[in-house]
Amino acid sequence: VRSAGGDPAACVIDCEGSGRGFYFHSGETASSVVQGLTIRNGNSSDGGGIYCYNSSPTLTNCVITGNATDFQGGGVSCEGSSLGLNACAITDNSALQGGGVYVLDGSPKLIGCIIANNSCDHNGGGAFCSGAELVFQNCEIGENWALSLWDGAGAGVYTSSGSTQLTNCVLRSNTAAYAG
Repeated sequence: VRSAGGDPAACVIDCEGSGRGFYFHSGETASSVVQGLTIRNGNSSDGGGIYCYNSSPTLTNCVITGNATDFQGGGVSCEGSSLGLNACAITDNSALQGGGVYVLDGSPKLIGCIIANNSCDHNGGGAFCSGAELVFQNCEIGENWALSLWDGAGAGVYTSSGSTQLTNCVLRSNTAAYAG
């Protein structure tokens, strides 16, 4: 699925606060591509904008913004997935954990992405990683928030288990109420 001109501002999926933009759950591979779209105003139990379950699609040049969830992954939630995000902006999303991106198991890779102005009530304002191999290359992670005074940690990136690799990334102005 792609926009005709490749400009995410010209092709918008506005969920209007009811449901999410994409749900990948049928074993999609990297050849399943979403390109040049804006996904905004999603609201769902997990993955406010996009939810990947045991699937590994590719998103390129997308804007994922203004999405929310009461649980994990305001912008994007990945469980058992190896999602590829290339040149995407993940901004202004909110969740209990993983305001911008939530990863449980799998090995997602983010290349050239901006993860900014996301917030969570607990851990991982920008991104949350547990039991996964999360890779960031040439990304900017800034102005994200982890808000809980009791355990709000990892405002930019929070890793509880597994590994997170950041290569040639900029982390700036992330704020945690508790730690990190």
